[in-house]
Order: sequence, then C-alpha cells, then structure tokens
Amino acid sequence: MMIVLDEYTPCPVRVWLLCGEEEIGVATAFFFKNEEQIALVSNWHVFSGRNTYTGQALRPDAALPDKIRFGLHLKNKPGRVLENIVLPLMGSNGESLWFQHKNGQDIDVAILRLPQAPEHVAGQTTEELLIQELPRLSETQNMKVTVGQDVFILGFPKSVSHNKYLPIWKRGSIATEPDLPHDDDPVFLVDTATREGMSGAPVLLRSTGVLITDDGSVGLGTGTYTRFLGVYSGRFGADDELSAQLGRVWHRRVIQEILVDGVPGNYELRKQNT
Repeated sequence: MMIVLDEYTPCPVRVWLLCGEEEIGVATAFFFKNEEQIALVSNWHVFSGRNTYTGQALRPDAALPDKIRFGLHLKNKPGRVLENIVLPLMGSNGESLWFQHKNGQDIDVAILRLPQAPEHVAGQTTEELLIQELPRLSETQNMKVTVGQDVFILGFPKSVSHNKYLPIWKRGSIATEPDLPHDDDPVFLVDTATREGMSGAPVLLRSTGVLITDDGSVGLGTGTYTRFLGVYSGRFGADDELSAQLGRVWHRRVIQEILVDGVPGNYELRKQNT
C-alpha cells in the first residue's frame, strides 16, 4: 500500500536537548529557508535553556543544553529516518553557535545556521534526506489571516509523537488580532491546550474547500490551502489547568530578521518573573 503524507507533516523536527551526553529535554524545531540561507528554527528558551523573562536556567539542576540530537526523514521512504544527527549549540570556549534577535531575549525565537547544505549535515551519502523547509513553495501566500480562524500547531506535546518522529497536529484558534502587536511584541495569541514539548513548533493556517484572500474575495473548490504563520513558544496558564490556555505565536518575519541581522545567543539576568 502506498503511504501518502501531508506535505507539512515532515516539516517539524523533534529535537532532544543534550548537556554533555545527558538528555535534558525535548522540543520542536523546523527548517526555514530564505533565499540561499537555511537554518533550524526553535525558541530562544529552547536553545538557551533559560527563562526569557529572568535569564535563569529552566531546570532545577541548572543544566543547559550544549548540543541537540534529531533525526531526518528519508526521501520516498515514509517512516524511515536517519537518526542521531547531532549539532552543537556551543563552541569549544562556551560561545553560542545559535543566533537570536538583535532586540534580545524578549523575542523568543532562535536559529541555528547550517554550516553547509542540509543534505550533507550528517555526512549522508547513500540516501537522500527529506528536508521540508518552510515556507513551502505551494503555500497560499494571499490567504487572509483573521481573529477566530483555526490554526494547527505541529509539535510533540508531552513528547508524544506518531512513530517517534512525526508530529501531532494540535488545533487552536487565533485569539488576538494577528496584525496588532501583543505587549508591543510581534506576536499574537492562540486559544489552545498545548503542552510542553511543543515549544518551537511551526503554526499553520489551513482551510479546505474555501479560500478567502487578503482582498476579501472568496473562492470555492476542492483544494487544501495552507499558510505558514510563525513560531509557537509556550502558553500562559501552563502550570494551572484552570487558567486561560493562551499560546504565543511569533510572526514569521522575526525569523527573517534574525537571518539578516541576528546576533550570537546571549542572556541577561533579571529580577522580574512575569
């Protein structure tokens, strides 16, 4: 039986965060391409291992990630993965190899530039690797984005996956006006019951059969329309199941800004904890 995957299902990358040889966490990342630049994208708090608001280590033992491990799918072989690819997050002198926004850690997005073409990142020569960069060429770029629409967050909640490396499509809805900054940041909120492990996940707007474009026109058909919106970075009320479950989504333009004029990852210790 021929296996057909949604074009976007292989896009997220499940990453294991390592401190030395110890696994200290699991998160989500994805590849992003801007012209000839390709980077692995996740959150600032994922690559740094620190709280964006305080700068303190997220783990009680203060362990910080110095490398990541992940797998890549093989082309034309659904379900098969080249495992145990390892990329460093720190150099030999402890310097960050990943980049953050020039405005600092408040922008909870980070990128790890690939030193060479991703097809060779693991020295793979006998199989072609499936690198599903975002945005996809098939993306519906003029798809209208409005408050109240459904979105999908593709990640690994509570480390749950489909066959270890395929993501869970978690549904949410846009909860704030997407074109207006939230707390002066390039971020909008989504109403969603996500869980840890989804930090760094891509967020997609998707519609089947109906396409509403930026100019307000409506088209009917049998196709599926998808638009990549940004990067998920955690939710309010994560520690209280009765709290408002609102997640943050950073606009995709933040990734391009880091690619163009990002700075090496760093942090500032702060007293506030919001």
